[in-house]
Amino acid sequence: MIRNIYDSLAVKNPMSSGQLVDWMILGVQQLSNSSLTYFPPASTQQTFRFTLRNDMFFQDGRKVTSFDVAFTYLSMMADGAYQSATLSNITGFTILAPSQFDVNVKNVGPFSLLFLTSPTILPGHYWNGAGSAAWDSGISSCTMQDSSCYPAQYTLGPIPATGAPSVLCNSTLSCAFPAANLNVDPNKIIPTFDPLAAGILVGSGPWQCGTVTVSGSGNCSSSGAVNPPVGGSYTLSRFGKGLSPASSVSGVYFRSNGNLALWIWSEPGDIGHDFLTFSVVAACFGAPVTSSGACAHFQQGIGANGGPIPVGLSQVSIVNRFVGLNWAAPLNWASSPPVGIIPLAPVLYENTITLNPASVAGCTNPYPTGGYDC
Repeated sequence: MIRNIYDSLAVKNPMSSGQLVDWMILGVQQLSNSSLTYFPPASTQQTFRFTLRNDMFFQDGRKVTSFDVAFTYLSMMADGAYQSATLSNITGFTILAPSQFDVNVKNVGPFSLLFLTSPTILPGHYWNGAGSAAWDSGISSCTMQDSSCYPAQYTLGPIPATGAPSVLCNSTLSCAFPAANLNVDPNKIIPTFDPLAAGILVGSGPWQCGTVTVSGSGNCSSSGAVNPPVGGSYTLSRFGKGLSPASSVSGVYFRSNGNLALWIWSEPGDIGHDFLTFSVVAACFGAPVTSSGACAHFQQGIGANGGPIPVGLSQVSIVNRFVGLNWAAPLNWASSPPVGIIPLAPVLYENTITLNPASVAGCTNPYPTGGYDC
């Protein structure tokens, strides 16, 4: 159930376990110490720089940030959580922006990236020991334009005689986001704690526990507890249930089929291609509806909610959202696709709705009768 509710930075291709697909990230770089603009934590030999997708939200509507990733990894390491078994190589976290962070490591082996990207990401808002108000205040400050929160570097302190080590902040860099926010609430990791009953079973994954609001999760267990008795069951709901495909950035799973259709509609390519596409859609802003030329595409299809309508802020925002985003990275769906994936552009299904591409439905009629990628 964990990986239904929560996401990880990357996932193994189920059709080819040797292929790792970027899931929550736009990409990752491996950097030497000489390539860094800061001094890494002691014992660091290499660094992996991750850039998160900027359209990811937890099921309660809060945005996924670098601090959530840092909290997840550091708190798991501090308390010896099961998922931390793959993280022993980490020397620290250096956060560069709300959606970009460095994982500093002692050494690099053939499975380093697999190990570093496997843990499921928890929302710090619910699990940190300083409290949800302290977390939200820190996130609010650190997601403002020109924030003074970066770079921020966090490591684990010495192991005490009793209890778990605390997260420490490198005071030579920014400590505007307090290290105390990155320590887990000890009351929430004892064996008797029930996250379902407490209403904090909230992730960013495709399935959610009951009705999730800004206050937390609902009930998804036949007994109302996280461990139902023999014969009991869980019932999860789709993240985005009740909403039209791709109709909300924060209310629908970021990798839903509707969002995949929207990505295909945005005419993705490499980063240079994407910037050119953005310049085209921006130039089409407010232009009269036409049936030909570069603007016609952006006036119809799923991105125009059917259309045809003039290009407005909605279409421009959609194209901007997907600039630099490769759905199957580090592979290329068109030219070097992951093993077992269906060819572009596929027929897609979301809830009871069938999303047909133009190759199947044509563009004579507006979406959703016509193609989503018209």
